[in-house]
Amino acid sequence: MFVAGQLETNINHSISSNNLSNESYVLENRKIEDAEILFKYVYVFIANSFLINSRLTFHGNKDNKVLLQNCSFQDSEIIIKSTKHCSIESSQFSGQHVAKRPDPSYMLSVYDTDFTHIWDSVFGGPGMEIDEGRNLSTEHTRLGIKLENVSLATIANCTFHNLMSEVNNGSALHLRTTEVFIERSEFRSNSAKYGVIFADRSAKITSVTSAFISNHAHKSGGVYALSYNSSLTNRASVFQNNTAREFGGVLHAKNSVLIKNYYCVFESNIEAVYMTDNCSIQNVNTDFIGNTVNKGYGSGAPAIFGQELCNVTNINTKYLNNVGYDGTIRLEKEGHLLNNASFFR
Repeated sequence: MFVAGQLETNINHSISSNNLSNESYVLENRKIEDAEILFKYVYVFIANSFLINSRLTFHGNKDNKVLLQNCSFQDSEIIIKSTKHCSIESSQFSGQHVAKRPDPSYMLSVYDTDFTHIWDSVFGGPGMEIDEGRNLSTEHTRLGIKLENVSLATIANCTFHNLMSEVNNGSALHLRTTEVFIERSEFRSNSAKYGVIFADRSAKITSVTSAFISNHAHKSGGVYALSYNSSLTNRASVFQNNTAREFGGVLHAKNSVLIKNYYCVFESNIEAVYMTDNCSIQNVNTDFIGNTVNKGYGSGAPAIFGQELCNVTNINTKYLNNVGYDGTIRLEKEGHLLNNASFFR
């Protein structure tokens, strides 16, 4: 049971829980502005509160919980470390940049935590148009969530809009040695250097009934950039109008990545999938429709390109009106195609 900590109604200065006497804190209906607050080895519940230009840090001992509910975080940073469980519900994260740091950082960062649940929340919000992600300055950087060494994270009923960076990978999600389950969520009009969702070091992603629309990579991987033994499973999800300046409007994978698509639609993307270095993709009951290529640059294959021992398996998959100049699917350097697909023009 939580016991309310003795904190002011409105907070506008720095506070450390080392100077607070309670083991648990409830903050409700508060305004926190221009403040830094450290909670260490305590249980924390924050609800119906508004944070502006502030940083909250929660540092646990693998036995603590952090609950954030119905809060608004504007130009603020939330850092959660070494907790047992953190839950974020019905909250809004917005702003052009994160306060208290000279370099861009994430609105929400979670490290070394067993379970993370993020529900019914919005990351990004109204403001600048992306203009296909090509004309941004670093001062307008807006980054969403970073998860590192999280045993299991759930993201459900969330939206990621207008998160952007020219120089950072993973503007919406940056994953490292983490398993994440994404359900009924939308990623729209985000941009990053590599991958709006960036994953490496054996990260595992499962996406179900989600939509990925009009995302852009300044380099490669408009939606996903995956590497180093990571894996991705998409189920009943839609990928539409995603682009990359170089390769992989939807996905760029390298270094032993496994990808599975079930009942998905890839439509009107530029060079949808690009793989190198022993990656594999399996498409089951999945459609590739109206995908195209970068003119004068890229792989020339509108649907799938693979090189260096990459494999493609198609089961009941359709390819319709995909337009390129070097085959709908192109494999180089000992790639292998197992095909039960229909190709239409």
